[in-house]
Amino acid sequence: HFLEGAYKFEKEGPISTLSKLQKVFQYLDEAKKIDANDPELNLITGYMDLMLAVNLPFSDPAEAVAKLEKYASPSYLVYRGIAVGYRDLKKHSEAMEFAERALELTPDNPEVIYLKAQILVNQGKHQDGLELFNKALEKGNTLPNYSVAQIAYEHCRLTEKIDNIDRDCRAERNRVRDKGI
Repeated sequence: HFLEGAYKFEKEGPISTLSKLQKVFQYLDEAKKIDANDPELNLITGYMDLMLAVNLPFSDPAEAVAKLEKYASPSYLVYRGIAVGYRDLKKHSEAMEFAERALELTPDNPEVIYLKAQILVNQGKHQDGLELFNKALEKGNTLPNYSVAQIAYEHCRLTEKIDNIDRDCRAERNRVRDKGI
């Protein structure tokens, strides 16, 4: 329900997700009755709290970050989630700090490498970002095609910007999504 709700949120806006969100919270409440201290449950609820805090006005992301750091596990996923939240808030130095923490724990993780590349690009460090997009793509065989396709798309768009040359990045993304690297 959570993933379906996230998809609907992205495609149709926040109002369309209310019924899914209610169902998700119902299941989470049931899980909390079993073990409210479960670190993986706290990871999921922490991600949700952070996503809501980032996307809803009058919400406090700092509270969600503190909860994630204190109660959730594994640490590299906690740090990755916090980095994503700060990236979306356009707090690039905080995002980079948590991406670096995640990379210390899982240095070859292509998702975290990709996240750091995005943050570097947002900071205007295009060449450094391009190097990390390349590194993430090299490790793409460990990711689903749709993830690799998105990395390839962002890599292509950045290459376009750096080289000032038009490329068909959507076609590249679709090729990777359909066939892999």
